[in-house]
Amino acid sequence: MGSGKHDRSGEAGFTTTLRNFGPIRNATLRIAPLTVFIGPGNTGKSYAATAVHSLVGAAGRRRLASTTVSFGALGSPASGRTLAACKKSVGDGFGTMLEAFNSNRRASMPVRVSDAIARHCLTSTLADTLTDEIARNMPPDPRGPVRFGCKSIEIGVANGEHASVLKWGATIDVTIRRISHIAQEFVEDEGMDAANLLGQLPRTPAEPIVYRMSNWMANNRLRRNLPQVCYVPILKKIFSGMPEVSHYLPASRSGILNTYKAISSETIRSMSSATGTGPRARALSGTIVDFMSSLIEMTDSRGAFFGLGREIEKTILRGRVDLQKRSDALPPEVTFTYRGHNMPSSSASSSVSELAPLILYLKYAVRPSELLVVEEPEAHLHPAGQAALAKFIVRMVRTGLRVLVTTHSEIILEEFSKCLEACRLSDSSRKSALGDPLAYLHQGEIAPYAFAMDGRGWSTAREIPHSEDDGIDEDEFIVIQETLHNEAVQIEDIKAYGPGGGRDGSLA
Repeated sequence: MGSGKHDRSGEAGFTTTLRNFGPIRNATLRIAPLTVFIGPGNTGKSYAATAVHSLVGAAGRRRLASTTVSFGALGSPASGRTLAACKKSVGDGFGTMLEAFNSNRRASMPVRVSDAIARHCLTSTLADTLTDEIARNMPPDPRGPVRFGCKSIEIGVANGEHASVLKWGATIDVTIRRISHIAQEFVEDEGMDAANLLGQLPRTPAEPIVYRMSNWMANNRLRRNLPQVCYVPILKKIFSGMPEVSHYLPASRSGILNTYKAISSETIRSMSSATGTGPRARALSGTIVDFMSSLIEMTDSRGAFFGLGREIEKTILRGRVDLQKRSDALPPEVTFTYRGHNMPSSSASSSVSELAPLILYLKYAVRPSELLVVEEPEAHLHPAGQAALAKFIVRMVRTGLRVLVTTHSEIILEEFSKCLEACRLSDSSRKSALGDPLAYLHQGEIAPYAFAMDGRGWSTAREIPHSEDDGIDEDEFIVIQETLHNEAVQIEDIKAYGPGGGRDGSLA
């Protein structure tokens, strides 16, 4: 398991834009199968990662919801306005559609009806669900995520032919920049019952969504519930190409892992408000709450990436990370076995407890096509371990997982660069050069970004140049290396010639 090869070179991904979000002034981020954020501390890497995680969570929650979506009062005036327009368009166009269905046993949804429902779906997802996710996932702060001195934040999302911007401050507004028409058809199928009302989603964006239903369902259930019937399929179409689930592994995992057992799942979840009751009401961010809860609720049922998790623990830790359920009343114990000796993870080295959550997620939690966000994967790892882990992250991408990492490690970036340059080599050549035939990336599969502060204390992000010919540009770290080298040369000069002296005997 977890050893198959996926060609993801043509995978579209999505783009998000951030403005006035925490320390970030501007950032336009393409979320690829492998997305990498580098840069100094306090430049907004974690803010950006949290925004992406929240966006996937918001869209995924809506898409995975049941068809009984409430079309009553929603949380914001923005979604309320589109709801009113949606209901009016449905009322105006339903009679024509139903008449065609009764005559031909087939009908297409009028463009104005389809577009009205799609606009409401997208607006309510951003204005209601995304704002809740952002409020829940950001670190508790009375000021919230809005940059000091600014009145609002903007979060944009572009996915295929759909693009929108959420503006969140004293009020919440959504601007839809573009939205393509989503073709939808209703076809008579007397074998269908209400539980199977939703048709299969199309295989390509050009194909229409098809709903199969009996004549009775069309004339009764559909009349009352047209928006609810269409809601989830339309959202799946709008957010096609995006993961439906995101997992977040925060920094300082070793400390969290060593304390989570002392708190019950119910107590943990009470530490985070999912409905925006205010930062002061929360003790922990939603990302940490979800991480701790997932450890408590995790079972040892093997997942799709179990084999890959085993390879990581054997190669880097040279041992085995396990979950041991000792009692139904207690969370599972995370243990580490090394040379036949079994111990709690809290008794193992910090590298074990830092890497153990990633291994557990791979073995028991994540599934193909989901997003895994990992902050500082290099923490507490020897340089050789960092290099090995970077190749395993590439292997995750190769075998169907989407990964976003924030890092300070030159080694991790350099390994990603080598994997990018290795994409045109044969499997045997990659095996010889890198030790793994799956250690390769196509140019479109990786999106590396450098975060940096400008002179006014604002953070911006730029995509780092990269290609299959030259790998990833390493200027970000070369500048640091040159500074360190110059400092070393200056020290040698002072030792040899005294303060102020140069190698040529002149004053510096």
